[in-house]
Amino acid sequence: MIVVDASVWLSAILESDIHHHETLPWRTSIERTGEQIAVPSHFPAEVAGVLSRTGSDRLFITGTLNLIGAESLFTIYPIDVQFGLACAELANSAAVRGSDAIYLALARFLQVPLLSWDRQQRERGALFCRTMTPVEAMEMTA
Repeated sequence: MIVVDASVWLSAILESDIHHHETLPWRTSIERTGEQIAVPSHFPAEVAGVLSRTGSDRLFITGTLNLIGAESLFTIYPIDVQFGLACAELANSAAVRGSDAIYLALARFLQVPLLSWDRQQRERGALFCRTMTPVEAMEMTA
């Protein structure tokens, strides 16, 4: 299992993303092996928001959200009050954005790595869990 920041999934599905060609081999590998992707419950909203703001077609957005909800690769974890407070403490300690802290806290809780293209999230979050890019994750399995 691995926690995946929205930046990684978006780069895998958006051909216009700067990291698309680097992320595609990772996505192919994950789909082939069936490794579970853990995401917090706000992940679909983050994905939908970016897709909408970048002008993606509504049918594409709906299809993507349906895939996330039905996809056996994704395990979606709820954000309850206790977990939310732990995320806030991590955001305060690491000086990261709230959403970034949620992914970091989930990876820490599950004791698995976090994949992200956000350098600040990776660097500041490395004190709490293992962080890496999809390219680094692929190098580990090679």
